[in-house]
Amino acid sequence: MLAAVVFYFTLFLTIVVLPALLILIFLLFIDHERRLWQRINPAVTPIAKRLWNHPAARRLRERLATAQVDSGGSEFALTRVGRIADGWMTHSVGPHGFKRSWEFILRVGRESGRDMSSFDNVLYHHINVNADKQDALADSKRFLDLYYSADYTQARLESWLTYGSPRECVEQIKGYKASGCRRITFRISTMGDQMAQFRRVIEDVLPYVD
Repeated sequence: MLAAVVFYFTLFLTIVVLPALLILIFLLFIDHERRLWQRINPAVTPIAKRLWNHPAARRLRERLATAQVDSGGSEFALTRVGRIADGWMTHSVGPHGFKRSWEFILRVGRESGRDMSSFDNVLYHHINVNADKQDALADSKRFLDLYYSADYTQARLESWLTYGSPRECVEQIKGYKASGCRRITFRISTMGDQMAQFRRVIEDVLPYVD
């Protein structure tokens, strides 16, 4: 009888009391954080605004928005990829820049005595499918400018964006495939219906890349 009481009491503690205590602790933690940030925000927000509007911060944002990026990384970074990395992931690079960087990585790896036959790569890239190419570009610019608080030039956008009609998007992606790109992670950059864009990408673009 005593053993049964101990068993059910332990079961009750395990199933009811312990989870209830964990939930209570979690709620108390959330309340503590809420109260903490209510006190911190009035002091932090003005500092953050001053830093954001500082001339150095504005110059940095302008440099990032206008930078011409078509290398996939510095020579130092690409050399380290070839010597010690398990693979290569990059962004903001056109097909020609991707090809140059990829061939450089493979060469460095082989010269370092590595077997590069299974060395992999992936490109992080934006896409916007629209029959009107300029509308697609303008839509992505609004999205990216707002997301990154920047004012990107067309040249900067084109280094990390595939856009235009389905046929144009297919040809742009084929350019990356020919450059040695093995896979692409797409980010749909639109201020409109992202699910509609997603359907266009998977139905009107990707099936025609191969």
